[in-house]
Amino acid sequence: PAARLEDERQGGAIWQYAHGFHLGVRGDNCPTWAVGKQDWEVTRVFPEDECDIYGRCGQFGSCNLEDSPICTSLKGFEPKNEEEWSRGNWTGGCCDRNNTKGEVGKEDGFLKLSPVKVPDFAEWPNVIQDKCGSQCLINCSCIAYAYYLGVGCMHWSGTLVDIQKFSDSVGADLYIRVAHTELVMRNKKNDILISFAYKKRSIKVIIASVIIKGSISVVVSAYITWKWMAKITGTKRRSDLGSDTTGGAQLVQGLLTNVYLDKRSQ
Repeated sequence: PAARLEDERQGGAIWQYAHGFHLGVRGDNCPTWAVGKQDWEVTRVFPEDECDIYGRCGQFGSCNLEDSPICTSLKGFEPKNEEEWSRGNWTGGCCDRNNTKGEVGKEDGFLKLSPVKVPDFAEWPNVIQDKCGSQCLINCSCIAYAYYLGVGCMHWSGTLVDIQKFSDSVGADLYIRVAHTELVMRNKKNDILISFAYKKRSIKVIIASVIIKGSISVVVSAYITWKWMAKITGTKRRSDLGSDTTGGAQLVQGLLTNVYLDKRSQ
């Protein structure tokens, strides 16, 4: 609606609604006043989805619309209340699984989560990209870091809240600080995966070897059978040829005998 305000002492003014905000139970919407319709039109609604709800998965939790359920605990963390978490109540968030960061003689490390919408309450230390991670590591209160082009280096301390995991490549790489024990456990899991992959390759090699050996056995057996048959056939042929040779020898001997007798009779 539009109105004309009259004020004799300060003059007059005309005002008109342009945008309005309405706060509801689930969030708020942003309606725009349509002059032609003389009514409000909702142009944007917040939140647009479940992950837009602030802190949907609690502290140290990550929201991903592609997952079911949409909330998961960050690497190195676990739900504070497993029962509530399994029911879909994620507001309690998560806690450090080992709680052994900063062990004497053992260096912490970072596990990468990407691409994400970074958590709230970031701090911006004045360091270059190459020093962003190392500066976080030497600061015991730093629990995560990220570097984003155009934004710079970001550090977090205290807690990580309102993280959203994206399915595409749009987003930042978030490096979460974990204890040395967690890193060792992660490496062991990777070793298991590698071993499993190696076993699968071994099975394929064994199957291929069996097939090759079987093929060779068939070829060798066929060759031996062929040689045996050739030997039998050759023996028979030699036997037949032997009979013919004996007969020929007897014939020659008979001819020589006749020649000898003819000479004696002369």
